[in-house]
Amino acid sequence: MLSSGVITYVLLDELQIFTNKSEEDKYREQINSLIETIKSKIQRERDLSTSSEIKIYIVNDAQTTDEIGEEYFNSIMDEVKNKERIYKFLLIISEDRDLLEMYIKRSGFTAGVERDKLYINQDRFDLNDSDEVMWILTHELMHIIQYSNFELVNPKFMDQKIAWMTVIEGDADFTAIKVTNKTDRQEIIESYKKIQDPLLSIQLFPYIFGQGFIEEIYVRGGWNLVNKLYVEPPESTEQILHISKYLIKENPEKVEVNKLNDEWEVLMSDTMGEYFIQIMLKNWIHHTDAEEAATGWGGDNLTLFRMGETNILMWKIVWDSEQDAQNFYQTFNTMLEINDSNIIVREDKRQDWSYNLGVISVLIDGEDVYIIASDRDLNIKKHKLNN
Repeated sequence: MLSSGVITYVLLDELQIFTNKSEEDKYREQINSLIETIKSKIQRERDLSTSSEIKIYIVNDAQTTDEIGEEYFNSIMDEVKNKERIYKFLLIISEDRDLLEMYIKRSGFTAGVERDKLYINQDRFDLNDSDEVMWILTHELMHIIQYSNFELVNPKFMDQKIAWMTVIEGDADFTAIKVTNKTDRQEIIESYKKIQDPLLSIQLFPYIFGQGFIEEIYVRGGWNLVNKLYVEPPESTEQILHISKYLIKENPEKVEVNKLNDEWEVLMSDTMGEYFIQIMLKNWIHHTDAEEAATGWGGDNLTLFRMGETNILMWKIVWDSEQDAQNFYQTFNTMLEINDSNIIVREDKRQDWSYNLGVISVLIDGEDVYIIASDRDLNIKKHKLNN
């Protein structure tokens, strides 16, 4: 898996773009010299190293986006299409947007790694910008060192994956700060926070919150406590956003929704998390209201079913208190109203709406909120959500 910027994908073959060997050799020699310097600095700062030989691959923009990115995303087309259905049901993207096309357009990178392989995009990697080059190479070299020194897991659920990637990217960023003494990254982080695109905001979570999370862990226990994150990683974006929840090990509750009968195929079952809920709501309401409504998340399960041409989304969200559940319930219904959805049923503990994708029902039961949506005008009341 290649770690770089926002998008990750696999690179299979070495790609050549230089017109003559001496030009390429000179470029590689410069990078190798910088790498040896950085390895020594990381060794002194972190007491971590890699014994494997680092292989350097030189690529360009056209190859990373047109050849490699498209090939990878086409290989996961079904997964992307399922996510697209979910994002449209929840009003995160408009009905006419193509998620695969969006991902492919964003698949370029400046530098990235795949275990002991370092990929450099010559179109974006300017060796004359010494400060930025040192930062990028330190960040990417830390990924190689992470592979060499820690067991890097692959969590099953989206929210857990984002939290795990926040540790990996945050450690690389914070180590780069310590090694290069480059402390002016906050402006970049603040610019990420202002991005309006909800999907990009989700993808950028590790880069927005990772550095700060690792720094707080480092202040509490130095590099030993940071290294412990690879053994006891955060279980959710909630634990990143509220570090006290990580420190006291307040882990998410395991949540399930009832399966439908055997005629319905399960396309996807996932945990979305506090930050996803935040971003979903921010797409329609003020960010402070969205953040408040997402706070108190205790766990969730979102499952997407299909039978023929009909899709049903079932999402159960558990909250820390009845007040937290009520706050989200009201805010989510406000989001639907702002979207010009048409109210069908309005009760104290249930509201049903019709909108451009079909129908959606929102229910509250104590500390639990249930959302069920379908792209067909079904009698969604007959589908039980809770076990």
